[in-house]
Amino acid sequence: MVVLTPKGKIIGLIKLPEGGGTFNTNVAFGGPQRQTLYITESSQNIIYRVAMKVRGLKLFGDKE
Repeated sequence: MVVLTPKGKIIGLIKLPEGGGTFNTNVAFGGPQRQTLYITESSQNIIYRVAMKVRGLKLFGDKE
């Protein structure tokens, strides 16, 4: 899974376990400081949780 800037430049890579991530359906930040990235993968019905060094953006309607 690649990490992109808002302009589409590749700046990183998130490695999932072997065979994981073949059909990612969604990603979302969560957790107390929005520093956990959740990745849903529908072919195996798995939700991956990845600790991030940066905070995700607050989504419209989110409450602090």
